[in-house]
Amino acid sequence: MQRHSTNFLRVVAILLVINSHMDTLYPAKFAVLATGGMMGNALFFMLSGWGLLLSMRENPRSFGAWYGRRITRIYPPVWITVILLTFPLGIYGGSITLDNSLDEMRKFFYPPFWFLEALMIYYVLIFFVIRDFSYKRLVSVSLAVGTVYTLYYVFLLDLSKFSIEGTPFRVIFYFLVMLWGLYLGAESEKLRFRGTWDVVLLLVSISCIYGHKYLMQRGVLLSWQWVEHLASFPMLFFFARVARSSFVSQTIMGSRHLGKALTFVSGMTLEIFMVNNSIDILDAKLGPFPINVIALLSINVAIALLILYCAKPIRKFLEGKRSVATFPPNKMQLPSEVALTTR
Repeated sequence: MQRHSTNFLRVVAILLVINSHMDTLYPAKFAVLATGGMMGNALFFMLSGWGLLLSMRENPRSFGAWYGRRITRIYPPVWITVILLTFPLGIYGGSITLDNSLDEMRKFFYPPFWFLEALMIYYVLIFFVIRDFSYKRLVSVSLAVGTVYTLYYVFLLDLSKFSIEGTPFRVIFYFLVMLWGLYLGAESEKLRFRGTWDVVLLLVSISCIYGHKYLMQRGVLLSWQWVEHLASFPMLFFFARVARSSFVSQTIMGSRHLGKALTFVSGMTLEIFMVNNSIDILDAKLGPFPINVIALLSINVAIALLILYCAKPIRKFLEGKRSVATFPPNKMQLPSEVALTTR
């Protein structure tokens, strides 16, 4: 059930993020439907925290081995994406020229996607929370980050316009979301679908987010932008509960064909997100609605699949290098410690 629920939520996150970039694909009068990016991002970071905690519990590692594994997972598809998409589309669009080509090479080391830049920083910080996880430590770190959030919001954020999704403020918020994912991961065995009220409260949370958006677009409650962020936490909690309903875990994810298809797509979350952030230039060339939406989704998944398979041999090579790097073991290590560093 846990695997089905998290795979389902990853697919929901993918759909929300992609949909938020479709404003030029929908007919002009329906452009308002291109929304959900913040909710999709929140699901992505929440699930990241959830998975990291459970992974550390099942297979404890030193920081070097743990962070190296994160690099091995992320950077090969980043490199392939830069080669297949970022450079060709940048040259085609004129943003990459012979004069700045050397500067653009930094994208191989500094991912050209904000969520990955944030994630690589989060990994460093969150390791020291999950290494010896306790609720007390989680609360202490969350309060410290919440204090930074509050001070930035009150003294530095421009509340005369929609600012909460602007960097660097959103980086603070999504780290709080990732910490919330640690809590949900720690409580994952206790999470159960409680029936209709979970669905109702999920919809209430989403309504709070969109209710404020509606008012803010009319110049009302601009200084209350924190409402959207605050409502995200119960939204994520009830998303996690609803994803454990029999309808999701059995009817959808347990379906022979649909369940397998969604699980397959959920395994390409990172690749799909990177492709989605790279192919905006195609939007005007994909035909009328809804053909353009179907074409975009098909192209996105096809390129993501190509990136996934091209990155596999690079990842295996790097994983082999990391394993070799742990030998010979330090003479002071106990056998159990050696085992933990080479898994």
